[in-house]
Amino acid sequence: MTNVKTIILFFIACVLSAASAYGQVTVKAQASDDIYIGEPFSFEIVIVNPKGEPEIDISPLAEFSPQYRGIQSSSSSGFSMTVNGRRVDSGGNSSQQIISYSMLATKAGSQIIPAIEVTVDGQKYKTRPVSINVRRPENSDKLDLLVQISDTTCYVGQPIRIAYIWYYDPSLGNGSLAGISAPALVDEDNFIIEEMNNPPGTGNKGMEIQLGTKTIVGRQYETTYKGKNHIAISFGSILVPQKTGNIKLEPATVACKVETSRRRSLFEQPTYARYQAVSKPVYLNVRPLPEDGKPQNFNGLLGTYQIVSSAAPTEVSEGDPIELTIKVSGQLLKAVQLPDLNNVKGFPGNFKIPNEIDKPTIENGIKTFKYIIRATNAEINEIPAVPLSFFDTNKDQYITVASEPIAIKVKAAEFHSSTQAIGNDIIINPTVTLVESSAQGIAANHNGPELFQQNHFSLLATIWNPITIAILALPFVLFCIALGVRIANSSNPVRHRQKLRSNAGRNAIATLNKIKTSDTDKLNLAALEALRTFIADRYDRTAQSLTENDCKELLTNDNYNQQLIDEFVNFFQQASQTRYAAGNCRPVNIDQIINLIRNLQR
Repeated sequence: MTNVKTIILFFIACVLSAASAYGQVTVKAQASDDIYIGEPFSFEIVIVNPKGEPEIDISPLAEFSPQYRGIQSSSSSGFSMTVNGRRVDSGGNSSQQIISYSMLATKAGSQIIPAIEVTVDGQKYKTRPVSINVRRPENSDKLDLLVQISDTTCYVGQPIRIAYIWYYDPSLGNGSLAGISAPALVDEDNFIIEEMNNPPGTGNKGMEIQLGTKTIVGRQYETTYKGKNHIAISFGSILVPQKTGNIKLEPATVACKVETSRRRSLFEQPTYARYQAVSKPVYLNVRPLPEDGKPQNFNGLLGTYQIVSSAAPTEVSEGDPIELTIKVSGQLLKAVQLPDLNNVKGFPGNFKIPNEIDKPTIENGIKTFKYIIRATNAEINEIPAVPLSFFDTNKDQYITVASEPIAIKVKAAEFHSSTQAIGNDIIINPTVTLVESSAQGIAANHNGPELFQQNHFSLLATIWNPITIAILALPFVLFCIALGVRIANSSNPVRHRQKLRSNAGRNAIATLNKIKTSDTDKLNLAALEALRTFIADRYDRTAQSLTENDCKELLTNDNYNQQLIDEFVNFFQQASQTRYAAGNCRPVNIDQIINLIRNLQR
């Protein structure tokens, strides 16, 4: 009996100990067990009983190229039991968040994932370091990886096509891609990297390939290689060298997972073996551009390009806005930059140029720039041509093209005297008719005594004039009416919520349009706040407490198109990455988010 009591008391102590743990914040990190070099693996940060949104510093993970993958939340309720007729309560509820990242290991062997600092409700916590063992796949003569490059010698800024072709012999077994590492395709220190319009290869089957933290498009097809039937997978990019000298393109690696034994029942798991193919390194000699004949406004652009411009409206008054649209077409548009219009002949002194312009867009092989300019005088009759200089690698010479000038008409701005603006003692003489042009001036249109009539101005008479009193009193009366309406509406919570719902889209778009920053982290956080506020206003929720799943559920219950819901969730996830992966994120596209909000508001 004593032993039974001891066991019961011990059990109660465990229950009470578990109850005391409820509400306490704990943080830990964990990683996948089966990790191979060059293959993405899962790394998770688990936060128990989080309060608010955690802030995670992932800078110690830089060598593993962390990519934020999402967050999952769960909760559990406390429990109670009766022991010897007494009720034992375990306590309150518990919640948990799991923040997931995809990471890559670039070297084999035992490694340590460093401790991560997590801030929860202003309190800092640190995870323990995580030990991992990274294995290297086996080599096989039934796999091969070739590199093809369009030129081994080029100018700095000259686009180079690089293609990788992976050959797989089906006799090796039932295999699938496990991981691809191609250092040259992610080397943004030495290259500007652009996608190919069409992946290399001859097959019609396109496929998405995960390359580190980004996705590229590849091609799969059947071919004959070394006299045997093979499956080929090809992928590549366009590299634009940014530095001169001899550059080594490090070997690429393609790994595959081959099934070595199939499961014979639902409860039996198949086994796999990993194999890899490694390419040979490639060396690129990058030469500097010649100095002879280099235009003053040249900014490193190579290839061949065309430029056109348009404007609207073309008949304006001084100071009126004119939208100037400049379109550039050519080979590689990512590197295209226009010269500063303040330094282009014909613009300084004649047009007011904005300090900042909208981000240019690339669509259907055309890069579009838009400016809002204003004519400063009525003597202007055209918007000048805009030049674009580039180095033609086929002709080995610099070329400058320019858009055509745009004819415009600018009217002088009209000015009125203060007496005309007041208009109280102006005497209109019906005998004075149409004003005629005369070399003697406006006096030639008046004759007789009325030309010398004196019109005295009395300030007191003007103030006490009933019309003046009405004009002065009108703003005050309107203000009082507006104030009364505002107070009435603000005191009515139902009207207030209705107003928030109806203006949710407009307010979100206004907020997004005000985001003017080149800092990716600040831009993403501001966009995330706008997305949350839009949902909060539309569905009467609290913005800060909204999660990705909350927004998805609300939009789904409102019967929105699934494509719009998925688009919203994707933007929400991308913007959220800054909070969980600061300094390692892509900026969201504000214009696309605004278009999405417009579609959701309809």
